[in-house]
Amino acid sequence: MTAKVALLTDVHFWEQHSGRQTRTNSMMKYLSNHIELVILYAGVEQFDEDSWEGNYDHLTVIHLSPDEKLTHAEYAKLGQNYLQNNKIDVCIIDNLAATFLIDYLPNDVSVILDTIDLVSDLNKSYAQFNILCGLQGEEINTINLEEEIHLFKRYNYVLLIQKFDYQKIQPALGQKALLVPHPVDFPQQTIRQQGLHVGYVAFGTKPNLDAIVWFLNEVWPSVYVDGLYLHLFGDICNMLRFNNYSDIHQEWLRNQEKYSPGITQFYQSRSLDIEAQPGVILHDYLPNRDQIYTQVDVVINPVRFGAGLKIKNVEALGYGLPLLTTTHGACGLETHVGEALLVADQPADFAQQLSRLLAGYPLRKAVGQAAYQLARSEFSPDACFGPLLAAIQTLQRA
Repeated sequence: MTAKVALLTDVHFWEQHSGRQTRTNSMMKYLSNHIELVILYAGVEQFDEDSWEGNYDHLTVIHLSPDEKLTHAEYAKLGQNYLQNNKIDVCIIDNLAATFLIDYLPNDVSVILDTIDLVSDLNKSYAQFNILCGLQGEEINTINLEEEIHLFKRYNYVLLIQKFDYQKIQPALGQKALLVPHPVDFPQQTIRQQGLHVGYVAFGTKPNLDAIVWFLNEVWPSVYVDGLYLHLFGDICNMLRFNNYSDIHQEWLRNQEKYSPGITQFYQSRSLDIEAQPGVILHDYLPNRDQIYTQVDVVINPVRFGAGLKIKNVEALGYGLPLLTTTHGACGLETHVGEALLVADQPADFAQQLSRLLAGYPLRKAVGQAAYQLARSEFSPDACFGPLLAAIQTLQRA
């Protein structure tokens, strides 16, 4: 009998703006090819099923409250009602903050958590830049590793997205900890003779804003020459446009400061006129990943804080493009640095490595080929989500 699994989420799973959306979308596609998958969606945003349902085989979407935004408890009760009237073997929760949902599940339903990040690491990393990960007063902002593991123990399995997270959590959870990276399955891109196009793909988050502003201020001026272009893709484009000293932005910051102390200083110190930066092209969000990666010769990710595996980095590997990131950005990929990706942390080093890649066709080709081979061997859908599918089948038989 085929397992029946419910994914409880408030993520816009039909989009791929953010890493979490991309992760959820990929998991849906893989699981729906192997089991009966039900999405219990807690949100009011509407989506066009015709635009994406052809990508999934055995998938049902239940929009819990399409017309009215509800409280967490109200969404939980609607989900509880569905699960009491429909047989489900396993529930997947995609956010540690939603652990309270376990209390609403039938006793015979097993539960799996997909972590994406370790929240305790995320909080610690954000604190180094004097900002909160979420909003002031939210318990999730103060959670430490011991408390996080305590919550993990409520689950039958916990999915860790990269090796560093797995090595930290597995001793406490044993076989309940599963290493489940993010998969990619893209066509290998041809490495062009000339390296003229640098690409950065990012959602509009604080770490991504910090990364690209740092790069534009500290690295780009020493690399840029006429005819060289920096292509920015994703919601980061609007974030850069908005992050200026306009009256609207100042009013927004005053309101945000009440709930996220330190946020004003963070944004103001990272304000620049993005339209005036030489060689920078803003593409905004492109839903087709091929449209992005066919335009660039080198992918950068100068991220300096955050947590988890950087999905945008794995995407670059999956297309067989040379990637230059930071030590933090390479977390989970450390054993492949120098072969399938390059790393630099200081401005001068980052500029030197980028210049080497842009000027060196043989280097770009070698790094790109190693990246593609790595993606095919360690980040294929089966390599990543196979352990999850096996866990679901084990729970179904129990």
